[in-house]
Amino acid sequence: RSFLKQPVFCVFTGQQCLEMKKTILTMLLIPYCLVVFSQIGKKLNKGTIMVGGNFSGEMHDVNHGFKTNDFDFVANPYIGYFFFNKIVFGLNTNFSYEHYSFGSDIYRFRHSYSLLGCGPFVRFYLRNGIFFTSQVNFSTGKLNDENPYGRFYDSDIKAIDVSFGPGYSLFLNKNIALEASVLYLFKNTKANVYNEYHTDFTDEDGSYYFMYGKSTLTEKQKTNKLYINIGFQIFF
Repeated sequence: RSFLKQPVFCVFTGQQCLEMKKTILTMLLIPYCLVVFSQIGKKLNKGTIMVGGNFSGEMHDVNHGFKTNDFDFVANPYIGYFFFNKIVFGLNTNFSYEHYSFGSDIYRFRHSYSLLGCGPFVRFYLRNGIFFTSQVNFSTGKLNDENPYGRFYDSDIKAIDVSFGPGYSLFLNKNIALEASVLYLFKNTKANVYNEYHTDFTDEDGSYYFMYGKSTLTEKQKTNKLYINIGFQIFF
């Protein structure tokens, strides 16, 4: 005598289905993570080249009774080489540019600032993308201010800064990583300011006056700050 096998149905609650999905997803991700981390370890070995950086910029126009134009751009590219496993030495560069103007078409204030620098850096990778970095920058640049009343400021700027702190690299694949770091910065700036002014006016009795002058002074400034740096890396 033959018997028909009855189908068996398993009924799961919503919570049980969610737990099952988590379990399946974990089982699928574990082999992938093992492969990725093994590839990461290889990319942090001696002989690897690292290229990356961070960039930012802003441009906007505002009209609130008088028109304001503002533009700034910051670039910090760098390149490094792993002379030892998980230890990279390299060269970083930085470029900053800022320009803004405000006022009416007749009376308009203008400001421009540019700074270019470079220096060495060293980075130690620990485990799973965690690293500690330190860098030094030597910079030189120009600052120029001009106002409609005949006063000009022209400055030669020299600066040295040291920054260090921990960070984390999130590897999207074996060659590309996004990174974030928390850095402490100490900066020493020296500026030679050349001040030139000229103006003319007529007083109540109709007398005409013209004034002209020059001056030079040196300003020094020390900066300490904590900041977050976000960028990307390419390993090959």
